Amino acid sequence: MKLEHADPETQDIDIYLFEFARGVNNRFTFNSLREVSPIWSADGNSIIYTRFTSDNKSEWYRKSADLASDEELLFRLPNLGVPSTVTPDGRYLLYTDLVTPFALKAVDISRPAEARETAPVVVTEFAAINATLSPDGKRFAYVSNQSGAYELYVRPFDGNAAPGAPLSAGGKVMVSKGGANRGGAVWRPDGGELFYLAPDGSLMSVKVNTQPTFSPAGPPEALFKIAPEVSYFDVSADGERFLISVPTGKGVTAPPYKVVLNWTAALK
Repeated sequence: MKLEHADPETQDIDIYLFEFARGVNNRFTFNSLREVSPIWSADGNSIIYTRFTSDNKSEWYRKSADLASDEELLFRLPNLGVPSTVTPDGRYLLYTDLVTPFALKAVDISRPAEARETAPVVVTEFAAINATLSPDGKRFAYVSNQSGAYELYVRPFDGNAAPGAPLSAGGKVMVSKGGANRGGAVWRPDGGELFYLAPDGSLMSVKVNTQPTFSPAGPPEALFKIAPEVSYFDVSADGERFLISVPTGKGVTAPPYKVVLNWTAALK
């Protein structure tokens, strides 16, 4: 598991990799500048992350998860921007351009380093942030305030668009109802369900149809509630378990677990 860790004394932010099997938290980055927003590469062998420079620009790096190689500079932005998802073929890196009003853009990292440039994905007068691609790479979910409040939308993705044209094809579909957290959504690994956070902290589920076209299969359903200030989470491969970072002393509104020791004695 990839995660950010902030030093309480220096406020420096670094990336760590947590090994569930051993319960070990390994430091992954060591630069004195802030390194944030790690995402997995398409093949799962590397971590892509953002480094904020001292002059308020963003640099994106890729580094093997087993620390077998040094970090590789992928792209340097003239402003602030944070990648949120990568296409299944590893070609495009989609990111949120943090220049107001915020927009979704992409960089083709399969091209030679000197030929890499930004391409529009969703660029309007409204904010568009935190894209996540579906497992098949055919569509992406993102959050926008076009309706007056932040809601979750899904649009087709077109990686073969003409140069200069947006990499989004067709119309958008609103998936949320009553607002969505700006952190974006997580797809179930088979693409049949979307999870997102409502403004009140409810973790919402929306089952979706993908054939012949994309559409919600029903209204959003609240699964459980967590602290409203939480913005990010992840879901297991089977879509049944969630990994959530919550503030100290807070958690989900669910009955506590009880651990029974020496339970075999009760069978006698």
